[in-house]
Amino acid sequence: MTGYQDYLIVLTPSESVCRRIKRIKEDSAAMVGNYDGRHSKAHISIQQWPRKKPVWIDTLMPKLERELLTLPPLVTSVSGFEIGRASCRERV
Repeated sequence: MTGYQDYLIVLTPSESVCRRIKRIKEDSAAMVGNYDGRHSKAHISIQQWPRKKPVWIDTLMPKLERELLTLPPLVTSVSGFEIGRASCRERV
C-alpha cells in the first residue's frame, strides 16, 4: 500500500460566504462550546478518492472538471441552526 493516498475533493465557496459561515460557527461555539469542525474552512464535499497514487490525480482531474461543469448552479441557505441571533438565519 506504499505510495497511495486518500483524497477528498471539495469546493470552497466565495470569501463572503466563508466569512458568514465562520461567524455562525463562532456564535455556535460561544453557545455550546468547542466542537469538531469549528475551525475548518467552509466547503462543500464533492467526492472521496480513497487509495489513489498521486501520479493518477493529474489524469483524473479533467474528468472531474467535466462532470462538475454539468451540475446546475447551487443556491445554499442555512436553516435550522438558530442559536439566538437573527443573522444566523441569513441566506448564504
